[in-house]
Amino acid sequence: MDGVLARFDKALYLNPDGSIITPPFYETFEGRQKFLEFQPDPLMISVFNKLMQSPSVLLGIISNLPMNPDGMKEEQIQRAIRENKLTWLHRYLKPMYKTTVSHPLMFPNENIPKAIIVEDYLGRKLTKNDILIDDYNKNLKFWEAKGGTGVKYLNGNNSHDSYDGSKLHYTESPEEVIKEILSKLSV
Repeated sequence: MDGVLARFDKALYLNPDGSIITPPFYETFEGRQKFLEFQPDPLMISVFNKLMQSPSVLLGIISNLPMNPDGMKEEQIQRAIRENKLTWLHRYLKPMYKTTVSHPLMFPNENIPKAIIVEDYLGRKLTKNDILIDDYNKNLKFWEAKGGTGVKYLNGNNSHDSYDGSKLHYTESPEEVIKEILSKLSV
């Protein structure tokens, strides 16, 4: 979600001199609250809304919850961050996105790979038709190792060279992105 539907804004985590707030502010509870200040990524919001209208596409959102920053009880921090992400989704996707069986919304602990969560949800192993669009290589590589199709979203903050698989670029049109995604499905 962050880095794909929401634009990750590094500036929210920097000192006036440009250095990262130490300890890394994004790892603190207050820093995680900054998620509400992230702006939507217009391209991916448009793509998401258009794909949601396709009856042949099972489309969901899976976004990891961080582990225990600031020594807070894990349940407290995860509940607060989950609520922030839900608030953000409500703000930017409502009324288009409704959580249903065909549009699941999952917030796993960051120690549990997204592929494991989705296989459990689907009740089967991933196939090439199970596509994860993510900006984080670790998620994509594990997804592919489990049999799914990983697609890296180049959002302007990450490197084109850091991932060897399929990529989508933030400068593409929604139509180009949707065409690329649908070309990966064997329907």
